[in-house]
Amino acid sequence: MLRDLIAGKRTSINGKAFQIDRVRIGTTPPAGRIPIYLAAISPSSWEAAREVADGIATIWNEETAALRERVMAAQLPVAEKALPAAALIPFSLSREDFFEGWNRTRSLDELKVCVGKMTDAGLDEVIIAYREIADIETAAGLIEY
Repeated sequence: MLRDLIAGKRTSINGKAFQIDRVRIGTTPPAGRIPIYLAAISPSSWEAAREVADGIATIWNEETAALRERVMAAQLPVAEKALPAAALIPFSLSREDFFEGWNRTRSLDELKVCVGKMTDAGLDEVIIAYREIADIETAAGLIEY
């Protein structure tokens, strides 16, 4: 459905979550294919993404690497290339309540360690979620010129 809408086609769907009837986006379709990433946290959602998406968007925790490895190993016999994965790292220097319940990084050194673990795990993209402008200014210290 999303691919048809992006391509400028008139689209209808009568699903459990939502319904659309003959909807068409009134913009010029892009020249190339736009990759669609599916948000996935649980093993079953990673498996679903493997079936229908161009990539996976997830949140980083210590289990993410093992989950990615398991899903990618299952995928390799049927695909020429591994499904790309992007993971979000919550980062805040001062807000204890930012992404409460998730593994929030609290310093540039801690952020560097997480990015290193993500790289070692084969994740393709890092998304840094931040609360304050000072957080992103600090995170910019990861960029090497």
